[in-house]
Formats: sequence, C-alpha cells, structure tokens
Amino acid sequence: AALTPEEPGPRFRATPRRAATTMREVRAALMEADHKEGPPADGASFRRAVVKKLGDYVTAWGILDVKGTGELTYRDFVVGCRAMCFSGNLKQIFSDLTHGEAVLLPDDLCPGLQAMLLRRTAEGGTC
Repeated sequence: AALTPEEPGPRFRATPRRAATTMREVRAALMEADHKEGPPADGASFRRAVVKKLGDYVTAWGILDVKGTGELTYRDFVVGCRAMCFSGNLKQIFSDLTHGEAVLLPDDLCPGLQAMLLRRTAEGGTC
C-alpha cells in the first residue's frame, strides 16, 4: 500500500552521498531544509546582515564609504552595498537608517561608530 503525502512515513535525510530520488524524499528534504533569511528589507535586518557577513561596522563603513567623505548619499550607499554583494530593498534600508534624511552618517549605521572611526584614524589605522 502506498503512503499518501499527508501520512507519516520513514524520515529521509538528503546527504551528499544519498540524493532524494522519489517525490516523497524530495518533499521530506525540502521540509527539513534550513530556511534562510531573505535579503535585508529594513534597517534592522541590514545591520544584522552586515555584522554576520563582515564581522563589524567599522569594516562595513570602510567598504560603504568608497569616497572617504564620512557620509553617504543614497547613490554612494547603493554602490557600497553592491561592493559588499548586498541586495534587497536598498531604498527602504537607506530610509530606515537615515530616518528620511538625505545622507547616511556612521552613527546612523551604528551609534558610536563615528567615535570608533576617529579613534582608529588617530591611532594611524585605516578603516
């Protein structure tokens, strides 16, 4: 007797050596797959993604601020995000981070980031 899709059956785990071959095994593998978070869609998810991908905000700012001006227009922000291979709703993220202002400052990304950048510059480091 064949099992229906709703009926519980033996659990299948897809591994590199054992691929799913039946539709039931494919469905089971899909149900167990880790659901990754999609691309950042707001300021908070962008901040989490930056820390996860780059480790810290100082590194992120160094990549975002290509011109080294200490502030980012929306266009600069988009160029920096593309350099970090970020996608998502960049317009919404920029708006969330800047609270509707025309430029993004280091402290908009992370409170205290401007002071960290100044300290690093004073110590002779680069961002």
